[in-house]
Amino acid sequence: NGTKLYFYDADGGEHISADNSANLTIAAGTDINLTAGTDINIPANVGLTFGHASNQKIEGDGTDLAITATGNVNVTSTVNEAGSVKIEENGGTSGTVRIYANQGTGADSINIESDGGGITLDAGNTTHGVKVGTVSGAPVTIGHTTSETTVADNLTVTGNATVSGNLTASANLTATTVNGQTFTNTLGATGGVVRICTCS
Repeated sequence: NGTKLYFYDADGGEHISADNSANLTIAAGTDINLTAGTDINIPANVGLTFGHASNQKIEGDGTDLAITATGNVNVTSTVNEAGSVKIEENGGTSGTVRIYANQGTGADSINIESDGGGITLDAGNTTHGVKVGTVSGAPVTIGHTTSETTVADNLTVTGNATVSGNLTASANLTATTVNGQTFTNTLGATGGVVRICTCS
């Protein structure tokens, strides 16, 4: 190792030194404070590592920023206000936000959970809307065996619908066929008769 350049107190360990491998070391007995009038610039493809040479690393290539860790990545905010953690895309109409589990095969490889409050999924585009379970053949489960599931407006089923319990209609219930038999009446909110027959 080369000669150390000490500041203030040699016994306190504050120094800058270099070795014959082109490494530069800045050492301090307590904190290292960086102050700049504008930015502190790190060149592209030069990363910041934490606690290990490569296991925990933040690095940019001039366009993209990568955060890599061999352990967990925890993002925690302790401020008590709306929007305390925000992930935002603000680059243009082609931008997307993607949460991706690359290798997890468990039933909850992606788990969105609220311990104390509710969860809202909303879309500002009335054309695309909110899509759930669009992969062919993938099962979709909504609700618990003791929960109440509410469809706040019209419901369209393009395939078959199976009801293992009771089917209650408080307004109109209209269908064309039930088990191959044709509906000839419509049950309204005021009652009425539903007659199922084999009609020619």
